[in-house]
Amino acid sequence: TSRIDVNYLENSFIELKVNYFLELSYQKEKKLIVWGAGTKGKKIAQLLINKKISFDWICDNPKKIGKHIYEKEMKAFKYLETLDNFQSIINVANKDEQAIIRKYFSKLNKESMHDYFFFC
Repeated sequence: TSRIDVNYLENSFIELKVNYFLELSYQKEKKLIVWGAGTKGKKIAQLLINKKISFDWICDNPKKIGKHIYEKEMKAFKYLETLDNFQSIINVANKDEQAIIRKYFSKLNKESMHDYFFFC
């Protein structure tokens, strides 16, 4: 098979990424935040719910903020500014938005692959 085979689509690996994150990088003493409510974000949320892992859910889409998905309220990304101790899984695929998110985390003095992780 090749890289473009359906079995190698990005969404095929979300469950593996979540499992390895939980095994290797997840810090239970920190609040877990999922950023993004697209297809991947919803898949990650379902996996965490099934594993009974507590998390808060954020996004920067004004149409989704305040809505409930899987009985979780979608909060604005500025919610992070109210937290001291958190880790975030980010599911924003747009490269320009990723750069903005990296700058935002830098302003919050957060470190990639320690405080936040891109699952894109």
